[in-house]
Amino acid sequence: RFSAYGGVGAGAPAWRGLVRAAAAARAAAARAIASALVPGGEGSGGKGFAFGQLWTLFGTTNQLTAGLALSVIAVWVLARNRNPLAAIVPLTFLLFMTSWALVLNLLDFLAQGSWMLLIMDAGIFVLTAWLIVEAATALNRQRRGA
Repeated sequence: RFSAYGGVGAGAPAWRGLVRAAAAARAAAARAIASALVPGGEGSGGKGFAFGQLWTLFGTTNQLTAGLALSVIAVWVLARNRNPLAAIVPLTFLLFMTSWALVLNLLDFLAQGSWMLLIMDAGIFVLTAWLIVEAATALNRQRRGA
């Protein structure tokens, strides 16, 4: 018999699978925390922790999440035949400022020789460009009524 949480087993209690899943989640979180707390983050002169360097990238990804939410709201408002300007104005400002910050970080990481952060920042920039294109396409498609 197959148990959704416990795998294959005749009459294995489902809670055992939940216990295993919780242990795996704790192990993954502990690994991430340990990686972030490595002393001497790159570019800090040996002072501080690695999460200090990752914080700038976290901020931009956080803003991208807000941009995604605003673009969905703008399309929804437009689909309801309402004026989406209240969502489009902050969306435009947010995506412009996020893109600008990404470019500035990209140049800083290049100057510092922080290659891993440079690659991650470039990937986030590609996602930002994709979000801009998709938001514009969805708004245009909704405006045309397609």
